Amino acid sequence: MLRGVPETIGFSEQGRPIEARVLGDGPKKVSLVAGAHADEPIGPITLRGLTGAPPGFTFFVVPDINPDGAERNRRWFDAWPDLEAYRSHRLRELPGRDVEFGYPSMRPENEAVAGF
Repeated sequence: MLRGVPETIGFSEQGRPIEARVLGDGPKKVSLVAGAHADEPIGPITLRGLTGAPPGFTFFVVPDINPDGAERNRRWFDAWPDLEAYRSHRLRELPGRDVEFGYPSMRPENEAVAGF
C-alpha cells in the first residue's frame, strides 16, 4: 500500500477521481506518474506498491493518470498476465487522445496532474 495521505487532485473525463500522494519531505523533488497509456497496467501497479521516499527526497506520486482507460481495460487487467485476455480486451486511445501527449491542458486528467 502506498503511504502518504491520499489526495484527489482532479477528476477524469468520466468523473473518476485522480488520486495522488506525497512521500517524504526532502529538498530534492521527484514526480512519478503512470497510466498515460490506458492499456499498460504495470506502471500503475508499480507506483501503488511504492512505500516511501529515500532520505532527502520528496516524491509526488500519481499512480494512474487515466482511470477511465484503466476501467476500459479492466477485463484484461483482472486476468493479468493472460495473453488471450490481452488480445481480446485491450483498448488504447487513439493518437491525439492519449493522455501522454496532452500536457498541460488537453484533458482534465492532464490539468489535474500538471497542477499537482
